[in-house]
Amino acid sequence: MPLKEMLLAMTTFPAPFTEQTDGTLTLDFVAAERKSLLASKKISYHCRVSIDEGARTMLFFEILKERGAGISAGDEMGPGFSFKKETYSATGSERSGSIEESSRLTGKGYSLSFDYGAVREAVKRAAETAGYQFSVTLRESAVSKGPASGQSATGAASGSGERIRPGRWYYGLAFLILVLGGVVFGLSLAAGIQGVAGNLQRMVMPRSYFITLPEAGKYTIFHEYRSSVAGKVFATNNVDLSDMRVSLVAKATGEQVRLVPPSASYSYSSGVSGTSMMEFDIRKPGIYQFSAWYARGAGPEVVFAIGRGFGDRVWGAVAQSLAVLLTAVGLSILTALVVFFKRRKAGRAGQFLSGAEEASAIEPR
Repeated sequence: MPLKEMLLAMTTFPAPFTEQTDGTLTLDFVAAERKSLLASKKISYHCRVSIDEGARTMLFFEILKERGAGISAGDEMGPGFSFKKETYSATGSERSGSIEESSRLTGKGYSLSFDYGAVREAVKRAAETAGYQFSVTLRESAVSKGPASGQSATGAASGSGERIRPGRWYYGLAFLILVLGGVVFGLSLAAGIQGVAGNLQRMVMPRSYFITLPEAGKYTIFHEYRSSVAGKVFATNNVDLSDMRVSLVAKATGEQVRLVPPSASYSYSSGVSGTSMMEFDIRKPGIYQFSAWYARGAGPEVVFAIGRGFGDRVWGAVAQSLAVLLTAVGLSILTALVVFFKRRKAGRAGQFLSGAEEASAIEPR
């Protein structure tokens, strides 16, 4: 027998379960009452059950409602009728304690007609016997707008009409951080490479120059095929340099510096573009004569550029830019995770009333 039919067929309670238009089941009966000469008060039990057949889950809500009519004196009731709050113990989302226990605490002196805690236990046993997961909520709207309308119990808070905070737009903030990180990475890398390329010494060849090399160490010679020198633009990426001859001589000693193919191929493109041709190593800084000519005697003008530690500086710029990108990625992931866990926590908390006062409220019928 389906679980819903089992509950509808139960006869152990003072009243039967009845099915509502939204598919949930409700149970209502008077659990305790007190009468005096001019006034009467009743405590009614109300529960609502929602069953999700697909997920095989049950969501359960229960509450006591107090109503009174007549004339009484003192602080408990004023003329006419009024409503008070039930006092009972609560553990998590499940209510415990009988009406008799509550009456002793409040001094109301109600006579118990049925222990309402037995309803929850009986429904829970029926659900678990049928293989359904049983959970309790302190918010009736979570039941009436939860699994019965196609939502799961964990999504009840969002279906109750209350907004879960933080909002989903914070996921957009995480994406924005990632996008901005990518933009800053690109700009930082371009600026870093441009800065490295901007420190190169440029010469229009073929001709001879005296240049100052300020530090000892390894230098790289580049063919800058897209360049600008003294306002003149060069675009020489299709020029054949196979018969170009290059020399470097120390002015002070006349010593010829040995030029060799580059140990690593370097290229850059940031306003200007170039590629490595050869490299050399000097032991002393100073003035050197740099010359280049075509072996065939004539050829188009090209731009050569010389710089020291180009590879190290480029990798330094790349590492700095990557650090910016990885920081942005980390912040983006952290933001998304914080939003996810806060929303999940808020969604779960939305199934339960936040304070003991809300949890114990007695509502008039």
